[in-house]
Amino acid sequence: MVSKRENDSRVTGTFSLRQGKPGSKTFLECRERILLPEALNPGKAVQLQLFFALPQDATLEHWELDAVSESAFWFSDREIKSCPVPCL
Repeated sequence: MVSKRENDSRVTGTFSLRQGKPGSKTFLECRERILLPEALNPGKAVQLQLFFALPQDATLEHWELDAVSESAFWFSDREIKSCPVPCL
């Protein structure tokens, strides 16, 4: 899902919860991608509460939160570390 701000041609970034490297055979992603509430400039921070539903039959190990510039790139593909997420 791609979201654009009103009167703005820029695509808004999202967060994805995933297993495996994007594009790999082991890649698995939750259905939801969480839209950033506003543009986030380098060096700035945002605090969010995120909820994801794991795909049915998914294992509980090795999930990572990754930022996505929709229709452009995954931040982890640009050497920006994703965040490991423990499933409780």
